Amino acid sequence: MNKHAKSRVILDTKTLTSEPQRGDGIPWKTSKRVYQKAKDFKPVTLDQITDEFRSIDKEDELQDYYKPKQQASSIPNNLDSLLKQPRNGVFAQKYQRGKSLCWMSGFWCAQLQIKDRVGYELKFPAWSLAVLVGTTYRTDANTIRSEIIKVHTANGYQKWKRAVTEDRKGRTAVLDAIANYLGQKKKVAFSYVDSSSSKTLLNSMGIQVHLNYAMIYPHFKGNWTMKTSPYQATETNR
Repeated sequence: MNKHAKSRVILDTKTLTSEPQRGDGIPWKTSKRVYQKAKDFKPVTLDQITDEFRSIDKEDELQDYYKPKQQASSIPNNLDSLLKQPRNGVFAQKYQRGKSLCWMSGFWCAQLQIKDRVGYELKFPAWSLAVLVGTTYRTDANTIRSEIIKVHTANGYQKWKRAVTEDRKGRTAVLDAIANYLGQKKKVAFSYVDSSSSKTLLNSMGIQVHLNYAMIYPHFKGNWTMKTSPYQATETNR
């Protein structure tokens, strides 16, 4: 078996599962290609996405793909396990029988829902940005916050938040991987965002949230706004 065939086998080993886990994936290297913003660029609208689902008779499934899914609690009882540093590098993995593709780096995971339930390739892939909570990458910042505080108090949550927030390298790497994939496929990714803290985070990175919706375009690659972590200027909450 050549190395490329071996990589495909490893990439597909968890296609039956739905949630990215610590240690998943094979090493991934994003190309250095740059995607320029077109001179006649026009943002994708919600109406365009709705029309696309209507054209394939799947309008009733629209929210299923773009609203975050409810995830089971996965807060470890040991604080050291919660704060454990992930391995270095960028890793890729398919999930949900190949319908979902994820890139993981450090405390961050970017996920694309590239196909619907029956395998139809989505014109506007659903994207989400997740963070590592113990052994699982999860979305929904408000729920994560309340669950960590319940187990480790507000002080434990602040320690975890500091570790995640300061991992700008991981955050940039997974977002670049998504933008690069979109550039190769000539697509635009779409997400539903209703958490106030998630909106704040995305806006800080230059991803505009309009009416609870956020897009990623290929030309975003390498152009993320990464503001300095608020923890670099203070040593409080230790």
